[in-house]
Amino acid sequence: MEVPLEVEKVMTLHPVPTYCAWRLGGEKLINVDANFSKLYSAEDAISAVDYYTQDALSFLRTLPVTDTWMTGIDPEVVLELEPDLILTLTQDSNADKLQEETGIPVFCIVKAPVTEQADSYRLVGELLGNEALGNEMADFVQGILDRMDAEVSQMEESDQVRVMFCGKSENLYGVPGADSIYATTLEAAGGIN
Repeated sequence: MEVPLEVEKVMTLHPVPTYCAWRLGGEKLINVDANFSKLYSAEDAISAVDYYTQDALSFLRTLPVTDTWMTGIDPEVVLELEPDLILTLTQDSNADKLQEETGIPVFCIVKAPVTEQADSYRLVGELLGNEALGNEMADFVQGILDRMDAEVSQMEESDQVRVMFCGKSENLYGVPGADSIYATTLEAAGGIN
């Protein structure tokens, strides 16, 4: 499927692509996903985020809140919003189906492993016509990963720390999988998952 030469409207299906699209496309973003809204942009958001200006929050709060790929996205909602393209995550097992049902190009970006995120910033920057900032974001993240890798490669095995990451959702505790952002970040930092 061909990408429009100029993307004017982008829809997102997860907080990571939502943030990327807002940061790299500004007002090209035409929705916020329900998780992003709950965490960051809703009036009663549960995360205090200092990197959103009041102007940014005001803009984000005007956008329709849609489902995420994890809860399922109705193709009719997508068609009503008329995006030029859709951004989701590589874990989205319904990305191809959504593209087939709507005829709208769907691009998947990486959340995990953390060591592969830089290319996603470059891709979104290119898609949304903001290559310079996309490359700047990618270079920043890659620089951190490179410095971290240099430190970790010098670590003795005896200096590595065993860590168990445990998260809580409502009254349910769980351990994220080995391919999750949590586990890959921990391992990239020299921890033993």
